[in-house]
Amino acid sequence: MSINRDMSRYTIQEEKRVRSPSGGFKTEWVHVSNADVAVYKNDEYVTHASEVYKVSTHTGLTYRKGLKAGKHRLKNDDAVYMIMSSNDSGRLASLLLKEVTTDV
Repeated sequence: MSINRDMSRYTIQEEKRVRSPSGGFKTEWVHVSNADVAVYKNDEYVTHASEVYKVSTHTGLTYRKGLKAGKHRLKNDDAVYMIMSSNDSGRLASLLLKEVTTDV
């Protein structure tokens, strides 16, 4: 299994809060840059007091460092992934991703 062969081009987007014409705040996703990311299917669950919560649906590996959980997301033609956790300590950054079903 070669990680470099599995890498695909993704758009990195950052969450910005902008003021709408009515005066309220809304979330807008702004293009930051592009990065090559290898995304693998992986379901991770956490159990608390007999209730099961789905934490992530995919795992990602990338050479790009500095991605923040809750602030950045990955997007390509097929899917949108929210970054739930990021670990930059190794040669490759390890990302826990959750697939977003709708892009509003």
